[in-house]
Amino acid sequence: MSKFILVLNDMRSGKIETPSLVLAADTRKELEEYLEENEAPWKDGQWSKTYKKGSFIEWCNPPCPMFNHGIILLPEPHEVT
Repeated sequence: MSKFILVLNDMRSGKIETPSLVLAADTRKELEEYLEENEAPWKDGQWSKTYKKGSFIEWCNPPCPMFNHGIILLPEPHEVT
């Protein structure tokens, strides 16, 4: 089971504060590397984008902790008795 998830918001959404699950991984480093590999700020007409054109996260804003967007450690599952 993955221990970390990457949650970002899609700027095309009418509710930009609403996070979407982007990716899950076993380590925080995997998700940090994914963000770094796709980072390439550019301008698309009126839109300022952070991530590579054509990438899965092209239309996502960068992590914003204020809205709980970014890399999140999942809690350990507990057995219910």
